[in-house]
Amino acid sequence: MSSYAEDVLAIQQVLMRYCMALDSERPDLLAGCFVEGAQVHRSWWVAASALSTQRHRDKLVLANGVEVPVSRSFRIAARQRGWLSPADPRD
Repeated sequence: MSSYAEDVLAIQQVLMRYCMALDSERPDLLAGCFVEGAQVHRSWWVAASALSTQRHRDKLVLANGVEVPVSRSFRIAARQRGWLSPADPRD
């Protein structure tokens, strides 16, 4: 059985996926409705306002403590936004 917070997170993820798909097809329908954020993994889109102040090399931590993986293909963009710790030679 899932918790209320898990249900809300799942609904938010579905809505963000829908918005991303709609934006690519009909950007006029979403004008002025965007939340600042970015995709950081194949299955994750993160709102900037949801991030904690913790910075790691390959994951984000949300204000609610949820850890979000950042795939290699999205690390440079996430780092440029200041969401990850500075570059590491292993990247």
